[in-house]
Amino acid sequence: MYKISSNFFSKLYETPRPMILFLKEYFKNKPLVGAEIGVGRGDNVLSILKEVKIKKIYLIDPYFPYIDDGNCWTAYYVDSFKIAMGKLSKFKQSSS
Repeated sequence: MYKISSNFFSKLYETPRPMILFLKEYFKNKPLVGAEIGVGRGDNVLSILKEVKIKKIYLIDPYFPYIDDGNCWTAYYVDSFKIAMGKLSKFKQSSS
């Protein structure tokens, strides 16, 4: 099993991904509705929320362990939901 450093993904998203920069430039200040599939610890969606005007975003992640290349990624998901919710807590959450 792989152990991933807790700050690995945070460092990965310090600079917004090219697609986020494209959305920011193309749509300017238009409020967008979007979705992210595979939220993980929330670093990418946090980058999206900081860079792009978002009206609503749907976050989809089962937070369920999976096996890849014979390795079970259980440890990654143990606290991922809590970490993501902590990072995103300052953004308004709505159930509608």
